[in-house]
Amino acid sequence: MGYNATIRYITIELTPIQQTTVCDYLRSTGFSVNKGYMTGGSFNSNNERREAWYVYADMDDLKYGIETGDLVAVFDSFGYSASCPSGSSTITDLSYHGDTGDSGWLFHAIAQAVPELTGFIEWAGEDGDLFRWSFKAGEVEESTPRIVWGDE
Repeated sequence: MGYNATIRYITIELTPIQQTTVCDYLRSTGFSVNKGYMTGGSFNSNNERREAWYVYADMDDLKYGIETGDLVAVFDSFGYSASCPSGSSTITDLSYHGDTGDSGWLFHAIAQAVPELTGFIEWAGEDGDLFRWSFKAGEVEESTPRIVWGDE
């Protein structure tokens, strides 16, 4: 069982060159055929591996996306919908609602492949929790907001 979450807001953008770089990185690390990546754990807020959840990726579609350099297909294999503005091939938006399973490893790999990537993905969890994955210097950090009520 995974954790059900919805992407609320995204500020990262992936150019066509960066998309190719990510797919090359994923191919060179061999994770599409390495079950250790698929079942070897997710990441906690300290960027440390922990026990795995289930991965909700379509493995055939994932391999196809990596082999053809199609990052949109890679996202699609996990149930993410990547979109580009009209007339552009730059990914500027991701939509997702469902069980995240262990797909966090994909975003860590993207950060490692494109260390100049900055921005964040903001999530709303099934229990009302809000959290953000921030990209900076080849790392993904998870953070949560501090809510302050007006009468405090």
